[in-house]
Parts: sequence; C-alpha cells; structure tokens
Amino acid sequence: GFGMGGRVGAITSAVGGKHVQLSHVGKVFPITDENLRRWRLWWKYVVLDQVWLWGLGCFLGMFLNVNLATALIDPGVDFADVEAGAIQAKQMADLLWSGLWILGLLNGFWILFSTHVGNTDILVRTVTDVLWTSSQRARNWRGGSVSTIYYTLLIALTIGGAFVVRLGGVMKLFTFLASVAGFVLAVGAVHILIVNTRLLPKELQPSWWRKAALILCALFYGVVSTLVLWDNVPKLARAIWALLP
Repeated sequence: GFGMGGRVGAITSAVGGKHVQLSHVGKVFPITDENLRRWRLWWKYVVLDQVWLWGLGCFLGMFLNVNLATALIDPGVDFADVEAGAIQAKQMADLLWSGLWILGLLNGFWILFSTHVGNTDILVRTVTDVLWTSSQRARNWRGGSVSTIYYTLLIALTIGGAFVVRLGGVMKLFTFLASVAGFVLAVGAVHILIVNTRLLPKELQPSWWRKAALILCALFYGVVSTLVLWDNVPKLARAIWALLP
C-alpha cells in the first residue's frame, strides 16, 4: 500500500484504480460473537505460523548453522575482514566436498541478500507507520501521500548505508547493525503496546502477559543496544572523522 500514490486519507489501490480510505489509526471490525469467534480462530493461525513455523524454524536454522561452523572452523580464526562470508564455505569444501564451495557461497549470499532486503523494507515500513500514526504533520507533508514518506526514508537509508559501509570491517558493521535493530525492536514494542491498548476495543486488546512481554522486550533490547552503542559510537565517530577532508 505504501507504494501507491494518494492524498490525505486516501490511496489508489493496485486493482482497478479504486480509491480507498487510508486511516492513520486503522480499522476495527464490529464486535459481535461471530466476529470474536473468527478473531480467536485467526489468532490460532497466527501462533501456528509465527511461533511454530517461523520462530521455531529460525531457531533451528541458526542453531544448526552455528554448530556446523563450530565443528568446521578452527578456534581463533579472525572474522574481521571480508572473507567472513566465505570462510565457512571454504572449510566445508576442504573437509567435506569441493562442490560445497559454490553451494556454500550461493547459500550465504542469498541468506545475507534476502535478509538485508527484507530488513530494509521492514525498517522503512515500521518508521513510516509510526510517523503516519503519530504525527498529523507527517500525514500532511507534501500533499499527504504516505508513499512520499516511505520512499524518502528508503532513499535516505540507502544513501546512509552506502556511506556507512566504508566505516569499518564486516563484524564491526554487523555489531552496529544489530544494535540499531535492537533500538528499532525496543521502540516497536512500545509502539505496539500503545496502539493495542489505546486504539483497540477491550475485547481485542492483548492479555496482561502479552503486555508484560512487550515491556520486557523493550527493556531488554533497549538496554543491550545502549550498552553496545556506548562502547562502539566513539569508535564510529573517529572513523567518520578520519574520512572527512
């Protein structure tokens, strides 16, 4: 929806050129017994997809990959330079089968590329959603088109990424990226909590333990990201200073 042009409160849909309202607070279905039954059924599908398929699958994928790397790569190997993306493929090719060199590189490239594209889109969409929901000024900016906010943030992030990529080694950049992502998760948890408690009817609001989990998520990612950035921001500032003429 962000990619379509529009005015304040309305966008043009991708099918048939139909104009639909874009509310900055979303829409809520009528609270009836039948709708609540469907709502609870929908939650079961969400839990199945997000917790058991996606969440558990991600955990197993990372667990198996880390164990494979631990078994193949010698302790003390330096991952600081650009070969970090190829070292596991090289170890598999040397110890198991030469064809794993190409397969390992292709697999690593696709994981990093698809993850980067997905995370970039999620970050821009989340910030756009926060601005569109919370700020009347943002909703009125440059004619009130939400796509303008989205593409402005995307271009700014792309330009910033092209500059930041020159500031350090692979592992240092991954550390900084993880810290920034942590702040996004912390802010996102607070944002979700506020939206769900202020804009949803009581029948649809999350239970107390889900609210507590959001608060713990915000505290955990906020504290960890702050500690990591506290240690790395001075180093990043010195690297930026060194690049200036």
